[in-house]
Amino acid sequence: MRSVLESQRPKHEANSDTAFMIDELLPQLSSPDRRSAAESGVSVSRDLSAVLKNLKKLEHSFDVLNLALDPNAPPPRRQSNAFFVVDV
Repeated sequence: MRSVLESQRPKHEANSDTAFMIDELLPQLSSPDRRSAAESGVSVSRDLSAVLKNLKKLEHSFDVLNLALDPNAPPPRRQSNAFFVVDV
């Protein structure tokens, strides 16, 4: 994913939202993964919290990738931190 985003970065204006999101995301893609709770002795809830944060980063990565590859795509919907979102 990193190489695709790096190749798409020059195709977007420097002050565009897509370029900003790509620049924000690239450092996150190179950060090393954390060890699991069993390896580090951290509680299971902390390990679960880390997994959820990583999933959120992954979701954000795909949103940015989608915008980078298809500038005409609708922007991702931002949802509140609620458990359930009702789309009416």
